[in-house]
Amino acid sequence: MDFSVSNPRCSIRWYKGSNVILPSEHFEICSEGCYRKLVIQQVALDDEGTYSVQVGEHTCSAKLTVEAQSLLMVRELKSVAVVAPDEACFECEVSVPVLKAPVWSLMGEALQQGPKVSLEKMGNVHRLTLRQTSVDMNGQEQRQAPRQDIRWYKGSNVILPSEHFEICSEGCYRKLVIQQVALDDEGTYSVQVGEHTCSAKLTVEAQSLLMVRELKSVAVVAPDEACFECEVSVPMLKAPVWSLKGEALQQGPKVSLEKMGNVHRLTLRQTSVDMNGLVEFTSGKAKSSAKLHVKILSMGIDI
Repeated sequence: MDFSVSNPRCSIRWYKGSNVILPSEHFEICSEGCYRKLVIQQVALDDEGTYSVQVGEHTCSAKLTVEAQSLLMVRELKSVAVVAPDEACFECEVSVPVLKAPVWSLMGEALQQGPKVSLEKMGNVHRLTLRQTSVDMNGQEQRQAPRQDIRWYKGSNVILPSEHFEICSEGCYRKLVIQQVALDDEGTYSVQVGEHTCSAKLTVEAQSLLMVRELKSVAVVAPDEACFECEVSVPMLKAPVWSLKGEALQQGPKVSLEKMGNVHRLTLRQTSVDMNGLVEFTSGKAKSSAKLHVKILSMGIDI
């Protein structure tokens, strides 16, 4: 389970149900910059449940369902011919360890461990031994394991791979990556594995901003241009608010609002003395201000 935070210095806490999760051999808690991840080592059936993470006053959760892993047959069963009552041995190998015991059957009937049937497991290798064979045992042995298809959804809409959505599959690990997250990506996402579904809600907020470079006061002679510039720590999802003397400014013939990466610039064209006052830049909790002083050019006449 992984997610990203806007402030790399924020503290987080992981829970399973109401129990706090602490780092251990079973639980690995990773922190790399703004990236946070909880890794469960050697997942078992009793790891199933609801996991949550608390970041300040905010909490998000997801349900973990533990099932038998998707299997591939690395080595298939081979037909065997024996003379009764000799033993008959069948062996196959799967790609990953299985959590639930497989089903062996002979002529459509499930086989159980007993005096005449031996069921063994050695890592990923599974072996069936039939003791005291007889001619009425002629048939086909089968080994069955569950196979799951995985499908991702946003709300009720199926998510397909695209430039915006990356669907990753690495062995037994599955991941949905949303590139260039925007406000309209907010919503409930779910993953369906066979008959089981788990979901989580994605909340998209404007990132916490820091002022890297503040506004500086400007003095000009009317009607020259006045230019104010500042820099923030991260790209912004919403446009900032520029104001002069408490009144919001809009793009127009006398006002230019520009954005160059994390740098924001306000240009006031054709200044006048009645524009003297405080210029403010606001985006969420990030604010910066500076004074505009407009002078009139005085002209002297010699007689």
